[in-house]
Amino acid sequence: TTAPTGTDIPTLTVQGEQISGSAGCNTFTTSGALTGQTFRFGPLATTRKLCAPEQNALETRVLNVLGQARAYARIGDTLLLAEATKSFQLIVT
Repeated sequence: TTAPTGTDIPTLTVQGEQISGSAGCNTFTTSGALTGQTFRFGPLATTRKLCAPEQNALETRVLNVLGQARAYARIGDTLLLAEATKSFQLIVT
């Protein structure tokens, strides 16, 4: 899924155990860990801005993947998050 026109590109920032970013419209924060290739998040806290339907669709997908992701790989500027049946790419800047 790509970001619809007018939608912020999803981002992810990891600083120690603090993880934050944008899901396409709202921002999120949580604690967690990236160790080896294992990826674990605590509960996500998000802002609650009103978003366009296209933004909501992307944001729902991003937050679902973040909540279910258990493995990751970084390939250049791309972060690949994966869970048992799906994968999702975030561009790392």
